[in-house]
Amino acid sequence: MRNRLTRLIVLSAVLPALAGCAAKSTRMAAGCCDKPCVKPTAAVTAKWARFGEPMKLGDSELICAKTVLADADRYAGKYVRLCGEIESVCAQKGCWMRLAGPTKDETLFVKFTCPVSGRLVPVEAVGHHAVVEGTFEVTEVSQDEARHYAEDRGSSPEAIAKIVGPQKEIALKAPAALVEGVAAPAAQRG
Repeated sequence: MRNRLTRLIVLSAVLPALAGCAAKSTRMAAGCCDKPCVKPTAAVTAKWARFGEPMKLGDSELICAKTVLADADRYAGKYVRLCGEIESVCAQKGCWMRLAGPTKDETLFVKFTCPVSGRLVPVEAVGHHAVVEGTFEVTEVSQDEARHYAEDRGSSPEAIAKIVGPQKEIALKAPAALVEGVAAPAAQRG
């Protein structure tokens, strides 16, 4: 009986601490992501592939991409750390990806500023969670560039033809990314 009581006391002390650890390992802004924005702390980094430069900001500065898209002008020109689900990746080189936004038409374009030769983020990353850092920009791209990106995304010829004139682009010029559940190319490991 004494051993059971001791185990119960130990468990009652340990369980709240474990629950606290779980709560600290994720972040979700109200009404933001369908999935919690996972903080890739040292305990879970083995599940994350690194692309680009090392991260500069801490997990306390992590913001959901959907939150930033909802108030883009507030973040323009700022260096930010964002999380979200990868909606699409450049099929040619992996030099850009799009994070899901509040609607299908509203995504965050993440462009690597100094991509190394070859693929950066693999196409298999679509549907996976990512944490990215970089400078947030609200810019305009030419019709040709917008059509090029739409073609790379696999948009239909009809959808591409509807792109007329310069287009507003909400982008993150990103030197750094972590992607959950995929492997980095051998040249990028380390």
